[in-house]
Amino acid sequence: GKKWEMLFGQFEHSLDEKGRLVIPSKLKAELKNETTYTLFILNSTGTALTHHEAVSGSENPVAFEKKTNQSWTLPNAYQGMTISSITVDGKKLGNNVAALDMSSFTVGEHSMSVFGTKDSKLYELRVPVVVADVVVTNAAEFAAAVADTSGTADDQVYTEGYVALANDITGVDATNASKGWKNGLKNFTFNGCGHTITVSGTYGDGGLFGQINQDSYIKNLKVIAPSFKEAWNLHVLAYGVN
Repeated sequence: GKKWEMLFGQFEHSLDEKGRLVIPSKLKAELKNETTYTLFILNSTGTALTHHEAVSGSENPVAFEKKTNQSWTLPNAYQGMTISSITVDGKKLGNNVAALDMSSFTVGEHSMSVFGTKDSKLYELRVPVVVADVVVTNAAEFAAAVADTSGTADDQVYTEGYVALANDITGVDATNASKGWKNGLKNFTFNGCGHTITVSGTYGDGGLFGQINQDSYIKNLKVIAPSFKEAWNLHVLAYGVN
């Protein structure tokens, strides 16, 4: 008849960047002798963890500044999950979503995986993330991020960098003063991360972004422009593109 063997023991171990558990080499050798096998992993209470599920951790990309001590909140459905490992593009970041070190990543779009257990199930939360120089959360921060910083209307020091929108914002004036071929946004990216800017109802010549110059991009952004009436000196998005 079939001979069954059970291995007993306890060892604290984390999953690798692909959500896999490393099996000791001696056990692997034994398992190779079997045509089929079932491996049960038990938690501290003796309950078998037999289910692994990869799920979306966020509908929209999560915006982080290119700094240390960045935080993310687990979705409501996964609150209370015991986190074993967090990776971004395969790089391990520990297991604390309240203290993520994003300082080593380039600005732009990345992929985060959060591995953990809840209710005796193994989960991998897959989260699209955006690392930015500046993260905007309200109307005042948006105005500062795209403002004319030169002090003159004709020769602005170009606004550069990568800006990301963390959430929907309202009450934004579309009256950016940066316009003309000598000023505006240059080498600049604004990633809306799928969120919406709702204009306050105040419009001007420069719109939301003023002048958009070379190597600049506005993407993944929805704009609601209430009570806008087309006129030659009023714009919603921008004054122009060079």
